[in-house]
Amino acid sequence: IVYHGGGHLLGFLTAGLASAALSLVFAVIALGFRANQVAVGLAIGILGQGLSALFGKTYESLTVKGLPKLSLPWLSDIPVIGGLFAQDVVVWLSLAATVAIWAVFAYTKTGLVVRAVGENPKAAHALGYPVIAVRFAAVAFGGVLAGFAGAYAAVVYTPLWADGMIAGRGWIAIALV
Repeated sequence: IVYHGGGHLLGFLTAGLASAALSLVFAVIALGFRANQVAVGLAIGILGQGLSALFGKTYESLTVKGLPKLSLPWLSDIPVIGGLFAQDVVVWLSLAATVAIWAVFAYTKTGLVVRAVGENPKAAHALGYPVIAVRFAAVAFGGVLAGFAGAYAAVVYTPLWADGMIAGRGWIAIALV
């Protein structure tokens, strides 16, 4: 999308929607059919790598224009650590989104419902909350964020696509948690 002139925003939105669709396949199998989530996640991950290789092969090593860095002048001039304050707009937006998502989970009824469905689904169901629907929405939202991360890697971090460029970083993150 970005390579064909659709713009960075459209590229990120497309990646988010595609990843959400794939995550809903995971949700149907893991939540709907109650399959093992690790096994389903591994299978979906392999499917995603295959689809990425299939559709992305024609774009391999083609570059796109990255996003400019936004520096905080008074902080980016600090020796040694100043580079931490010279980031692209996506990094700054992701930091703001992290705070916003935390605030939603901590201070809103929606956040309370999502936490309740995750921690005690029987109690949430007894209170009348649609446990399965909330779980599907949470998985789809996670899929959107994963799609944004993939778009960031291919469009901003290294503004080109290469097969296997993520190299299992998502699995490493899961193992660390």
